[in-house]
Amino acid sequence: MAFLFVKKRRELKHEHNKAYVQNDLDIVINQAEFFRERLSILMAPINEIITFLNWSSPQLSVTILIRLLFISPFWIIILHFFISPRQMIFFIITMIFIWHAPWVKVMRIILWRSRLVRAIAGYIVGINFMPRESKIMQGFSKRKSQNETDISDKSVKYAFVLWENQRKWIGFGWTCSMFPHERTPWTDEDGYTTIRIDPETGRQEKYRTYWEWIDESWSIEHSLNDSGDKDSDGWIYTDNLWKKESSKDDFRKYTRRRKWIRNAELFEVIHEIKDNTKIDDNVINNGIATCLKDNDFDIK
Repeated sequence: MAFLFVKKRRELKHEHNKAYVQNDLDIVINQAEFFRERLSILMAPINEIITFLNWSSPQLSVTILIRLLFISPFWIIILHFFISPRQMIFFIITMIFIWHAPWVKVMRIILWRSRLVRAIAGYIVGINFMPRESKIMQGFSKRKSQNETDISDKSVKYAFVLWENQRKWIGFGWTCSMFPHERTPWTDEDGYTTIRIDPETGRQEKYRTYWEWIDESWSIEHSLNDSGDKDSDGWIYTDNLWKKESSKDDFRKYTRRRKWIRNAELFEVIHEIKDNTKIDDNVINNGIATCLKDNDFDIK
């Protein structure tokens, strides 16, 4: 009996130690995954620069070499005559720590709105940062070139799509704050920046085309079944690079987006333009008679 009791106690102790070690391993794995995700966020801009510095293409290699030669003397002059390397390193480290501060964020947004700043950054980095017009807005402003005699009574229906984009920040949750180099909070299907859309009324012409909303408001696209790629609110969760789509939010998902849809209809109408130049004959005759009556003419 004593032998069985001691054996049982040893087995229980061994199972307890095994469970304890397993819990420690799970904690270590979770911490390692969390550290890897945070490191990927910090390394994302560096990875883009490494991808850009691709020497496989001869034309791109010449462009990179010219830019490096153009920038290098500039920094050499600054470090020799204006500031010391120690001050430059201190400035870079300070900017790393205060990069996500609220007031720094406001300054970055204000500077990034300047077309001059974007042009300079694009010239140095080699990426086009200039804003492009959304294809949705082009669809509203585009008119059909047809003759006035050949007009169709059929209307054209079109579903306009907007994507709402958000990023998850540690400590703040899901917000519309994005990195300067990535997509904006509201984009179209092609990723172009878009703004608020209202049907174009246009001016009164004899022949014109115009858009008119069919739906009263924008609606979120949901999954057709429970096993879809969206959650109950229509969100699609992705990783830090907007890839690996999933319908569930976890510690590896740092971005999300959902689709908004609104149907519109294109109308072609003809307006009757009244001719205001026609004057009644009675008015003309009365006016002439009044003029003759008010003037004295001596006819001999």
